[in-house]
Amino acid sequence: MIRKHDPGKDAVFTGHQYRDGDNNLKQNYESAAKCYAKAVGLGNAEGMYNLSLLHQQGLGVKKDIQTAIQLLKQAAAQSPTMSDECFIPNVGVAEAEHALGLHYETGVGVEMTYHKAAKWYQRASDHGSATAANNLGLMYGDGRGVEKDLVKSEQLLHLSAVRG
Repeated sequence: MIRKHDPGKDAVFTGHQYRDGDNNLKQNYESAAKCYAKAVGLGNAEGMYNLSLLHQQGLGVKKDIQTAIQLLKQAAAQSPTMSDECFIPNVGVAEAEHALGLHYETGVGVEMTYHKAAKWYQRASDHGSATAANNLGLMYGDGRGVEKDLVKSEQLLHLSAVRG
């Protein structure tokens, strides 16, 4: 199978190199943000997720939690797979869903709502996130945002451990 060239993925890859200072590139968050923004313009969920992280931390861009949350919601609205014919994960979707769960669980940038946190963790877990499965398992164990269910809690915590 021949992989088609994807400018969005290329922009994300270059953004990672600038963010991390890899491949003989000096670490430069502003350049990373520009690369991620290019990927966002091309509809790339991973670019949306990574640009949101920079906005949350104020690295290379102005710190802006609301912009970060908008980017996370934009990424989470993407299809969780690359196409209907294959089940290759669309990188950035589950990560964004998990991050939205964290925002709702902690009340950072949004009203703290355990029910919404559980919803986002469930979506992220359904899309392969081990950390979201863990967080949702803990919520079921405590009965936060969901009805307490120790069996479901144990199942989710096991799933998280299996996924690593």
